[in-house]
Amino acid sequence: MTESNEKIIENLKLEISRHNFKSGEIILALAEITETKTETINFLKHFFHKNLIKTIPTDFTLSKIMREEAIRSEKYGFRTKPNYTSCDFEFSERDKNTIVYSYLQLFDKPEFYSTSAKIYQANLDLEDFWETGGFIAIDKKSIGILWINDLYDRF
Repeated sequence: MTESNEKIIENLKLEISRHNFKSGEIILALAEITETKTETINFLKHFFHKNLIKTIPTDFTLSKIMREEAIRSEKYGFRTKPNYTSCDFEFSERDKNTIVYSYLQLFDKPEFYSTSAKIYQANLDLEDFWETGGFIAIDKKSIGILWINDLYDRF
């Protein structure tokens, strides 16, 4: 990964942490593609394994989505949802745009994917009701995920 990409990721993590999101998790991962790309689903499962990302169910399908749909899904994930979201500072439209478009600049003409599987890293209550938003992006050089899990707010 280039120094420029590492700086963008670092800045994104700082921007996200500033909001102190407490009602779920925000998954942000990016990796350089160093091996020959196999079937997309197997390639993605390998990426998830390396980044300690889990799915329920473990066997899942991917849906290819358009760039606009990926952006809408991501912005929805950052949206404050009544009875769900708990954070110190809501994500403004400017915050959402900054995060989403900064992340997108890490890719060159990516393909976008989504899934109905639950994608998570943290030790979350898997029985809880979730709202999610995000996308998986893959181009010739990189694979990444920006995904938000917002659990029902029981605070």
